Amino acid sequence: MKIEFLESTPLTKLYPPVPAKRLIPDWYKEIEIEMAAVQKVGFGTNLSVKRCIPVLDYMTTGYIIRSHMDIVVKRDWNDTVGENVNFDFRMAEGVPPVVFHDSKQMPVMRNGYLKKIAKFSGMWGVKTPPGYSCLFFQPQYFNETRFTVFPGVVDTDEYTSPIGFPFMMSDSKETETYIIEAGTPLVCVVPFKREEWTHEIKNWDKNDKSAILMRTIWQETYRKFMHTKKSFD
Repeated sequence: MKIEFLESTPLTKLYPPVPAKRLIPDWYKEIEIEMAAVQKVGFGTNLSVKRCIPVLDYMTTGYIIRSHMDIVVKRDWNDTVGENVNFDFRMAEGVPPVVFHDSKQMPVMRNGYLKKIAKFSGMWGVKTPPGYSCLFFQPQYFNETRFTVFPGVVDTDEYTSPIGFPFMMSDSKETETYIIEAGTPLVCVVPFKREEWTHEIKNWDKNDKSAILMRTIWQETYRKFMHTKKSFD
C-alpha cells in the first residue's frame, strides 16, 4: 500500500512529511528501560514506558506533517475582549502558513470568552488507494502545550487537495511571544481502510489464550506473544 503526499508549494521542501518512527521524542530516546529507583512490587513494575509496546506502536504509526517555516506567535489577554493572538512569518510566496477562522465556526469557551480559532494552512494534499481514508490528529508524547490541533478524517482517495488543520492556542492569560519552529510536528496522518463495523457486548473469557499468558508469563507478555509489527515507510 502507498500513501502519497502532494506538495503545493516549494517552501515545504526542507520539511516534508516523514514516517512517525523518524520523529521519536528525545525524552523517550533518553529514558532508561529499567527504572532502578522504582520499587518492584509486581510483574515488571520497574520497567519504564519505553518497554510499553502500545506506546511505541502509537509513536511509530503513520506519518508526521511538520511546520514548514518559523511562525512567530504573539499572545496577550485583555479582561474586556479576552484573548488576542497574532502570527508573524517570513513568506516568499503563496498562502500564509496560518489563517484565522471566525470563532463562531468552532465555539470553544475558555475563561468566559470564545477562543481564537486559527488554521495551519494546507501545504500538502494526501492521496490514498481506493477505499482508504486518513485520520489526522495532533501527535501526543511531544508534550506540546502551546497549541491544540483539532482532529478529523478525510476520504483521501477522492479528496486530494491541500488540507488545512484548525487549532487553538493554550489557555494562558500571560503575555508571551515565541516561535513555532520549522520542523515542529503538527499532525499525524494514519491511513485506514473504510469498512462497516457492528458491535456487541460480551463477558470477558478468563480462559482465553491471552488471559492465560498474562497470568503465567513473568513480564513483557504482550511484546513476546501478542504484538504484531506494523510498517510505515
